[in-house]
This record gives sequence, structure tokens and C-alpha cells, in this order.
Amino acid sequence: MLRAAQVGLPVLLVVLAAALGACGSDEVPVPKLAAIPTRTPVPATSTPETGQPSVAVEVISLRDEIDAFLTASETASAVDRIDLFNEHVIQPAGECLSGAFYPGVQPLEMLGFNLTSIPMEGWREATDSFPEKELVASVNDTLAAAVALLPAEHPITVCLMPVPLFGPPEDIVNSGVGVQALAGDHLVLTCSAGSICLERVGPEVAHAYSMAYQIDRAGLTAFEMPLLAYVVAYGRGEDFARQLMPETTFRWDGALTPEQEIDLWTRMQEYLETTYQDYPGYRNMDPFLYGEPNSDRYPRFGGQYIGSRIVRAYRLQHPDISAAELATLPPKTLLADSGYSPG
Repeated sequence: MLRAAQVGLPVLLVVLAAALGACGSDEVPVPKLAAIPTRTPVPATSTPETGQPSVAVEVISLRDEIDAFLTASETASAVDRIDLFNEHVIQPAGECLSGAFYPGVQPLEMLGFNLTSIPMEGWREATDSFPEKELVASVNDTLAAAVALLPAEHPITVCLMPVPLFGPPEDIVNSGVGVQALAGDHLVLTCSAGSICLERVGPEVAHAYSMAYQIDRAGLTAFEMPLLAYVVAYGRGEDFARQLMPETTFRWDGALTPEQEIDLWTRMQEYLETTYQDYPGYRNMDPFLYGEPNSDRYPRFGGQYIGSRIVRAYRLQHPDISAAELATLPPKTLLADSGYSPG
């Protein structure tokens, strides 16, 4: 089984692995929900055409669970943190950290946490400054607009969780907030920088909602999606977010020079149908999608940048296509009809 970092979890890792979505598994089933976590209901959204509720949205905050874990850890050894995290977070709220898109991936792998070395003081600061009410309001507002433009067929669950800050909050690569689609009806939002998180909640939620919509329609797991599908999915997510918030920015804006784009796209051709379960081709997935630090061969966010360029080229050719139609086009069809030319 591949590690979570190898199946598109960088956003959930607060972009530590430079992606979104970035970061094997021991195949241990994720614990089922044993107790009701802190829940903040969000009213059902409505479509302007019918005025009737189109989908219910529920927000689940794990702030109290994380607070209980951190309190219990104050007098425990580092090696006991895994058991304490299981007791205070995974057992009461395990469904928040699992999803059909990542079958078999355990919660701690999903988060990319090494609990024996994680910065506990930073985690406490992030938890104490966690802007729960403001995050709920922002998620509610964003999803109301998102579902009106791209109607969902299932109720949507969004789980909120404070996590440690892994880098400076002023770094655009680590804006302090990450949102990841774990299934077609399930998002998880992590916040590590207090109120700074609020600056990025809207576009990140919109992008992740688009990803969830695409996941639901494609019916593939993270291990089964080919490289081209990931590239196009990120581009469609950006396109959708910009429809809601035209002035928004993304980490991959301007990531490649024309020469880098041509080089990377040329080398990607051999692997466009590769998946994370293809050996040994899967080793190329993360470098192509998210890049590697200080690498000329694999620039940061290269695949995501190319995805945005492909989808922009397609929209120029088909300006009247609806969000739903664009989200469900087969990746090969979208690419072929885009007229995309690197550089």
C-alpha cells in the first residue's frame, strides 16, 4: 500500500509536501464513529432556480477532541501520544479522518503526523486560536454559493480540525489552511494559523468541493486515478473557484516558465495513464504533480500549473460550458478539445 503522501494529500498536510492535496498503510481499518463529535449544523443551501433546498451541509468541529488530546499529552511521554490520539480523537471522530477516496489509509497517515516528534506547543497555540465560529460561517457561505453553481446529489460533511503550523504563516505555500476531499460527500479542513486561516478558506473550500464533485462522478479511488485525471481535476477545481471568486490566487500561479512547462509536459506524456498502484511508474506521480523542493527537473506545483493551463485553454474554446458539464468531461476528451499547447 502506498503512503498517504503518495496519493495526493499535500493540502491536508498543510502543504508540507507541496501539493493538495500531498501526502505504507498497514491496512488496519479506520475506527468507526463511537461518539458524536462537536457538531455545528449548517442550513441546507438552495438553488436560485427552484428556491428549494438542494443539499444539506453539516460541519463537524474537532477542536474539543484535539484539545482533550493535547491536555492528556501534557503529562504523558511522546510514545504514549499515539494511544492518546486514538482515544481522544480517532475513536470519537474517526469518520472525519477517513474517506472512500483513500481506502485503507489510516487517520494518522492521512494527516501525515509523526506524533512522537510533532511540535506540541505549536499545536496548542493553533488549537487555542482556532477560529471555529468564523470558519463555520465561511464554509457555510462558500458551499452555499458552490452548490448553487454545481449542485451536489448527496449531503455534504465538512470536518474542521486545528493542526500544528509547519511553516511561517506568511509563506504562500503554507497559508495556514488546507481543505481536502476525502470522498464525494466529505471534506476535511485543517487550520494551523488562527485567524490567518480565514484569508484562504473560501477558495480552498471551493476548490476542494469541485474535487469532491469530480471524485463522486468519476467513481475512482486515489489509487486508481491516472496522472492526467489528477492534472485535469486540479485545473477544473481552480476554474470553479475562480468562477465564484475571480480574484483568488493559487499556489501554482506562475509556477513554471514557458521552457519548464514544455519540458515537464513532454516528460509527462509517458505517464499520463499511470496510477498510484502501477509499479514502478507510481514513483513519478508526486514529482510530476507537486514537484520537489529546489528541483529544476520537477518544479514545485508543476502538474497543477499545467492542469490550470489545460482547463483555461478548454474554456477559451468552449466559453459557455456549464460547471457541471466541465466537471464530468473525460480527461482525455477535455485535453483533446482544449487546443492546449505548452509554453
